[in-house]
Amino acid sequence: MIGDCQAAVDGTVYLNPKKSDEILAEMRSLILHVLKMEDGDWTEAQTRARSYIEPWILRANAFANRADPVYGYAVLNGDEIPVALIKRIELDERPHEIILTSDGYPKVRSNLKKSEEYLSTILEKDESCYELYHSTKGINKGQKSFDDRTYIRFTV
Repeated sequence: MIGDCQAAVDGTVYLNPKKSDEILAEMRSLILHVLKMEDGDWTEAQTRARSYIEPWILRANAFANRADPVYGYAVLNGDEIPVALIKRIELDERPHEIILTSDGYPKVRSNLKKSEEYLSTILEKDESCYELYHSTKGINKGQKSFDDRTYIRFTV
């Protein structure tokens, strides 16, 4: 696994989170909860919360393809990826069902329909992605979700 994707092999889910994104998503959630108590313009609050963490999102790029044990993460950017950052899932010779998803899905489910349904539930109840599912961004005007999505399921 490379990047902050998810996988499921025969129903066992494997995550590969980016620690800096987890921290900054929590920070954004905290900021939005505080700003919500102030009863201001919610659209402005979301913009402010993102603007507070965005410089740190950019600065965290310094850990891309760096074998830092805490904040290092693998990404396809043209640089060499340290082997220590590549998460490997060993398989035996029997057939295996494999599901790969991008981080645009909050949780990998057994099929695309269930993954989309779970995402829809999250977005209906928490389109700002700060209560039920913490993200570094919510849904912006004109968007259908908070991030791009990829889902592939196959058997090897």
